[in-house]
Amino acid sequence: MNLDNVDLAATLALIVHRLMEAATAATNLANMFALIGAIFFVATLLMRTIVPLRIAALISNVFFIAYGVLANSINTSILYCLLLPINSIRLYQMIKLIRKARVSAQGDLSMDWLKPFMIRRTYCKGDVLYQRSSSAEHRAS
Repeated sequence: MNLDNVDLAATLALIVHRLMEAATAATNLANMFALIGAIFFVATLLMRTIVPLRIAALISNVFFIAYGVLANSINTSILYCLLLPINSIRLYQMIKLIRKARVSAQGDLSMDWLKPFMIRRTYCKGDVLYQRSSSAEHRAS
């Protein structure tokens, strides 16, 4: 019974040793860039807000471009070189939109600016203001 445990431990140690050899043999700078890029890519899939998602996507794109260049993978390089400006533009647009929303939320929320375009009218109970079949020109009068 004790011999079986020793054989199992030796077998597991051999498997771990072989896996470590395979991992270190395939490890080079290009593969490290690909691994870091993949980590950031998976992080983008887990994010719920768009700005951090775009930032992580940009970082991922840079690492995958480096991988493509070092590994001589034209397809990877072209793909991530195309994605880099797309993510950059979308990040810029989102930051600009967030700034506009903050400015408008801090501004005056009154509707007084509409008053010059309004006409004061009085109506009685039961008056029809608008019918589905009437045109916009008819309502303006």
